[in-house]
Amino acid sequence: MKFKNFKNIFDFLISFSSSYLILTFSILEKSLMPSVLQNIVSNVYFKLFLASVISFSFLILNKTINKILNFQKYNYLFEFLVFTTIIFSTFYMLRLFSLSRLYIIISLFIFLILNSIYKNDLFEAMGQNRNIVFLTIFLIFFSYLTLLNINALNEEVINDIDDELVTTEDNTSLGSELDMYFEIESNYRKHTNTFLGTYDLNNTYSLKKIKICCEEYSYFEYSQKSSGAISFTDENLYHVSGNLIIQKFSLDEIFDSTTNFSSYIVPTNINSLIKNKNIFENNWESLKDMFIFDNTMFLSYLEENSEDCINVQIVSADISSEPLLFKPVFKNDQCVLRTDENYNAHQGGGKMLSLDKNHILLSVGDFRQYGLSQNMDSIFGKILRIDIRDGEYEIISIGNRNPQGLSKLKNNDKYILETEHGPKGGDEINIISLEKVNNYGWPISSYGNHYDGKVKESAPLHKSHNDYGFEEPIHYFPFEIVRSHGISDVEQNHYIENNNYFVSTLNGRKLYDISISDNLKSITSISEITIGERIRNIIYYDDNDAYILLLEDTPSIAVLSKKE
Repeated sequence: MKFKNFKNIFDFLISFSSSYLILTFSILEKSLMPSVLQNIVSNVYFKLFLASVISFSFLILNKTINKILNFQKYNYLFEFLVFTTIIFSTFYMLRLFSLSRLYIIISLFIFLILNSIYKNDLFEAMGQNRNIVFLTIFLIFFSYLTLLNINALNEEVINDIDDELVTTEDNTSLGSELDMYFEIESNYRKHTNTFLGTYDLNNTYSLKKIKICCEEYSYFEYSQKSSGAISFTDENLYHVSGNLIIQKFSLDEIFDSTTNFSSYIVPTNINSLIKNKNIFENNWESLKDMFIFDNTMFLSYLEENSEDCINVQIVSADISSEPLLFKPVFKNDQCVLRTDENYNAHQGGGKMLSLDKNHILLSVGDFRQYGLSQNMDSIFGKILRIDIRDGEYEIISIGNRNPQGLSKLKNNDKYILETEHGPKGGDEINIISLEKVNNYGWPISSYGNHYDGKVKESAPLHKSHNDYGFEEPIHYFPFEIVRSHGISDVEQNHYIENNNYFVSTLNGRKLYDISISDNLKSITSISEITIGERIRNIIYYDDNDAYILLLEDTPSIAVLSKKE
C-alpha cells in the first residue's frame, strides 16, 4: 500500500498523539477549574473523544485550506499552525485555562517532530514497512497513555471510596456537625470572589480588596470565629477558614484581576482527623494558623484530646498532590478543660513560625488558666521550638498570655519579634530570645487590667516586669490611648531598610509601622495606617513587592502596596 493511501491516517494519528498527550499530562494541573469540569475532563473516555474531535477537525481544516492555498513548500509549518490554532480554539471554547502551559508547548512540538519524521524523504525508501513501523509505534503509544489514564481514574475512585470510608468510620460521633462542615464548604464552593475596589491610604499606600466568601462567615456574624489564615506558594495563595476549609487562589488573579473570579476548594482528609466537633460549629474553637514551607502545609488548630479537654495541635500535608493528606506533626497529652469557668478559646495562641527546614515555633496561650504560664511542667502560656521530624519540643519562652504574631528580625537570627494579646490595655510587643528561656511575666506582671475589674490573687498584674525579675516588653498599648484594639500579626516592613515592622490589629482595624531601636530595647517611632477592617494576617509577597492581608469583617483578602 502506497504512502498516499496512508497520508490521512497518519495525519490523524500524529494529531491524535499530540492532543491526547496534552490531555493526559496537562490535566494534572487542574487546580483552578470548576469542580464539575474537573470530573468531566479527568475521564479517560472524554480525553479520547476530545482528542478524536481535535484530530478530525485538523484533517478537515488542513485539507480544505491546503487545497485552496497549496502550501506544499512550507507544509510542516503550515500544518503545525493549523494544529496549534485548533488546540487553542478548542481549549478556549471549553474554558480549559488551567492546563499546564509547559505540557501544551511540548506536545505541540511533538506534533511538529512526528510530522517531520514521518514525511521526511529519508524514510520513503522503507515503503510499506514505514507504515507498519509507525503504526505499531502509535498503537503502543496510545495503549500506554490509555492505560495510564485508566489507572489514574481507578486510583481516584479508590481514593474517593477510601476517603468516604475514613470519614464514615472516624467521624460517626460528629453527625450533624460534619453536615455543617460540608454545608459551609458548599457555600464557599459556590461563591464567586468579588472585586471590591482599590483604596488610597495616607496617599502612600493603595489597598485592593477581594471578598472571598459570604457575610454570614464574617467574624461577628459567625460567632466570633477566626476567619482563618493565609499563605502562598510560587503560583497560588491558600486561605484556610476557621473550620478548616481550604481555598486556593491564583496569585496572578489576586494581583492583576479587577473582575470577579472563582477560587478552588482543595480536597483534603482533614475532616477525618478532627475530633473536636466545635471546629465545624459557630464556635470560638477554630483553626489558629497556617503556613507553607518547602511544599508542605502546616495547620494549627484546637483539638479535643478527650471529652472537653482542649489543646493546640499541628498537622501537615504535602501540597504537590491532591487530595491533601494531613498527618499529625505535634500533639501533646496536656490539655485544659472546656468546662472550667475561666476557659477562653480565643486565648489559645497557635501561631507558627518556620525557623529552618526541621524546626518551627509554636505559641500556646494559657486559655485563661492563670496558673499555667509560670509552670515549667506545662506547655501552656509558652512558646515552643518543635522538631517536625519527631514532634519533640523545647520551651523557649514562658510567662506568655496569648501570643498572636511571630516574625524573624532583620539581620538578627538570635531573637524573634512577638506580638501578644494582653488584658484590658496590656497588649505587648516583645523580643524573644532563641538562645535562652526568658520569662515575660504573665499573669504576675502586666500593664493591663482584668476586663471584669476584679483583683485576682492568682493574677495580680503588677505594673512592672523588671521589678519582679521578668523581661519588659519593648512596647505596650495603654487602654486610655488605643482602647481595646487587639494586636495581632507582625511582618517585616520591606519598604524601609531600617529595623521597621508592620503590626496589625483586630478591633483597632489598623496597621502600625514601628521602628525598633538597634539595642532591641524600645520602639523609636510608630505610625498608623487605617485599614477599616479586622486584620487577622499580614504576609509579604516578594515577587510583587506587596503585602497580602486577611480581613475579617467582609471577609476579604487585600493587597497592600506602596504607591510610586
